[in-house]
Amino acid sequence: MPINPKFKALLKDPTIKFSIILGSGYHRQALGASSILSNWEKLLKDQDSELTLTGFYPLDFEQLIIRRTGKQKDEVSRQKAASEMEKLISEEICFDLQCAQERAMKFNKHRYPTGIFNPKKVSDVVSLNFDTMAETLCCKDAKIKESISNPSKFKSEKNEDFEIPCWEVDFKNEDKIRFWYPHGSIHDNDPITLGTREYAKRFQTIERLRGYSKSDDKDKPTSWYHELTHNPVLILGAEK
Repeated sequence: MPINPKFKALLKDPTIKFSIILGSGYHRQALGASSILSNWEKLLKDQDSELTLTGFYPLDFEQLIIRRTGKQKDEVSRQKAASEMEKLISEEICFDLQCAQERAMKFNKHRYPTGIFNPKKVSDVVSLNFDTMAETLCCKDAKIKESISNPSKFKSEKNEDFEIPCWEVDFKNEDKIRFWYPHGSIHDNDPITLGTREYAKRFQTIERLRGYSKSDDKDKPTSWYHELTHNPVLILGAEK
């Protein structure tokens, strides 16, 4: 397949760096469809084999919570139980993903394409996954033990200040690549987003990031939203 001339020109331009959107398909080549890293349906079915999936995963997650808390007698007890259950299931999913990533790193890391994460051409990776596999592989390539947590901090006179978590992989003389996880991740202090309530909160954050991105302040902090809207974007591992 011939390369788009515009894309070829961007690749040759030494001043241009790309942002990558990373989906679960990134794991497919290495792991197939049988891993919870590459298959969202399996991720949820492992929590409840009788769960009927709709393909809209926030809704499926809500059903999972309801199924586990359905035995509570009154509404107050159900709401309290649902909140606690949501946190518990999220923790269980994070643990399962951590274990799956450790197995993949031990047995399948040679199957993952890492050359695309070239710090000379890529500045940011916006991962739609909860795992940190790509980031961990980049650390191996950069020959460092781990990435550095460097959140973007946003100040506001009208609303509460907030932070956007970010992890940097330092390739020493070849610059850095920032890793962002808009849905959360298995990193500590970066809770994953699965339920509709938590997604609603994330949408509010996006509105605020949009406002900051439009600001003329040259010293403003960056974010995954700003990098996606101001850099050429590559999509890697998108699932239909």
